[in-house]
Amino acid sequence: MPGKQKLLVQMIVRNESKRYLKQVLSSIVEYADKIIILDDVSTDDTLELCRKFPKVSIHCRTGKSLWATDEAKLRGELWEIVRKVAKKEKFSWILTQDFDELFDKSFKKRLPELLGSNYDTVAFRLCDMWNPTHYRIDGYWSPTFKRLFRFKDVPFGLIGKFHCGPIPRYAIETNNCTCFIDIRVKHFAWATPEDRKAKMKIREKVPVTGINAEHRESVFKPARLKNGLKK
Repeated sequence: MPGKQKLLVQMIVRNESKRYLKQVLSSIVEYADKIIILDDVSTDDTLELCRKFPKVSIHCRTGKSLWATDEAKLRGELWEIVRKVAKKEKFSWILTQDFDELFDKSFKKRLPELLGSNYDTVAFRLCDMWNPTHYRIDGYWSPTFKRLFRFKDVPFGLIGKFHCGPIPRYAIETNNCTCFIDIRVKHFAWATPEDRKAKMKIREKVPVTGINAEHRESVFKPARLKNGLKK
């Protein structure tokens, strides 16, 4: 494809200034052309931290937070912002990255190859870190997820208070091939006992069935771990 393939990273934050956000943004600025962040009514200094990064364009929600009540609506709001910017500024690719996710260092080196490919989506191994060095591999932990996808100016298209997914429907249902690449994403949302208790406090209020119920029940069961510092 002719010309530079521009990458826009999208993210939602709420009260994350004291955890992984600074480290994550410091990494993203090395490979993103622009970072769009939707702040969900933070009450700490998250906004001040985000504004220290020149590639960040931050958009602030007001009123009631949707963080623990309606994921699909929140992600849909972010996507509408991304749609306008990507269309106006001619972004080719979108990367969904959360505030507690870090890509392997090899990602930056291999990104031009991915952006120049004929794929519509790229999937990565999301390693659910259970401590600073090891990630969990039993059950449904550490799955492969699509995170990088070509931009199309269409609605988000997903519903569901929880587990709706972080990418728009068209990227999930694309007819073109998906590239499954051996680049890992370290996901630190569950990395400490305190993190696990906090997440479960929110999730236990939402009724789930099937795989989602099994996954939730496994949180406090014995975990099978793998070293996340080695290939």
